[in-house]
Amino acid sequence: MVLGATEMQKGAHDRDAVFDRIAAAGHWILPGMYFFGIYHRINADFLDPAVSCAVVLYEALFEGGTLANWTLGHYGAIYATFFVEKVAMIARFVPRLKVYGFLIGIPFHVIIGITGYAYYKGF
Repeated sequence: MVLGATEMQKGAHDRDAVFDRIAAAGHWILPGMYFFGIYHRINADFLDPAVSCAVVLYEALFEGGTLANWTLGHYGAIYATFFVEKVAMIARFVPRLKVYGFLIGIPFHVIIGITGYAYYKGF
């Protein structure tokens, strides 16, 4: 069946309406996820390089290299996680900074997936 111009326009309009509804919900869900992502890390274990998951991911990135055991890198991974996630979350609420929030957040999460640690590959 071949669609006419009006049916194709209606289909495109329906897709746009569905996208707008999803995007509106996502606009509030994503910052909520970032809030809890930061909130649950404010504990002694996340800040302790001996048991922090940030250090585990950092070491996985530099596995086999000398940087894997670099103490400054361990602390950097911990505090950079707070900084990157906070900046990405705040940027979502400022329309002119939204693109920068994505430019910071997406590569950060891609790097987490690159580590291949646990089940983060799909993350």
